[in-house]
Amino acid sequence: MELKEEKNLKRIDSSYIIHEISHILHIEKGIIYTIIKLLVSPGKTINEFLNFNRSKVVKPIVFLIISTLIYNLTNSQLHFQDDAPEVVINNDIVTIIENWFSAHFGYYNLILGFFVALILRLAYFKRHYNIYEILVLMCYVIAMDMLLAAIIGTFTTIFSLNFMNFFQYPCLIYNTYALANFFGKNKWYNYIIAIICFLVGTIIIVLLPDIARLLIKLFTNK
Repeated sequence: MELKEEKNLKRIDSSYIIHEISHILHIEKGIIYTIIKLLVSPGKTINEFLNFNRSKVVKPIVFLIISTLIYNLTNSQLHFQDDAPEVVINNDIVTIIENWFSAHFGYYNLILGFFVALILRLAYFKRHYNIYEILVLMCYVIAMDMLLAAIIGTFTTIFSLNFMNFFQYPCLIYNTYALANFFGKNKWYNYIIAIICFLVGTIIIVLLPDIARLLIKLFTNK
């Protein structure tokens, strides 16, 4: 079966690549616009993407990938979140998972976002949002966390400060603000629910290695 050539399809060359990059970085529709909107009004921006217009902001998965790449490139140059030394004793599953989390900050945030999304779905089960829409919300929030990490990591490297001490509180503040803003910024209890959901998700991540070890013991009778 022969493929038909699409009419007026531009050839991929240097001009095409430059045009695509400029489109992503466009101040009115690209990544800069997306970052500004997610800082100023994250709830309104994400709700508009879900329900009205999906052409202005960068798509959630693409935005998450770009943000993670920026974080990884920044960290690879500055080493503010160096891999933790791996010390595995008797292949203990708890140590293995904890070492993996320490060495893969981006994946850690993705897993955290997934659990927070599940908890938010339970907390707002009466709302019309489904789990996929809440995952879109978390993609944008986690992407902003990665950009925030890159900025704070650069700052802490310049002034020889501890990265996690300066990252965790701004991260919690932004996540609380973004989640509450999405579900209703004028209702104070949404901020409480946002903090609780994020903290519960963090607790689950902390307990995940122990849960994995318990499940292994149950299924292997060891």
